[in-house]
Amino acid sequence: MISGLLGIVGLLAIDLFRVGNYGGIGPMQRLALTAAGLIVLVGLTLLPAGNRPA
Repeated sequence: MISGLLGIVGLLAIDLFRVGNYGGIGPMQRLALTAAGLIVLVGLTLLPAGNRPA
């Protein structure tokens, strides 16, 4: 879950600091944000398991 959150923050920071020639959130960035969001959702579903094996 933490890696997904870091991915989202990093991808939004890329847009904030305007790295690259493309202005705004591009299609690949949108796809990466979706993937990072899915990682966060999977992490959230595993939180109730605690230390038990998933």
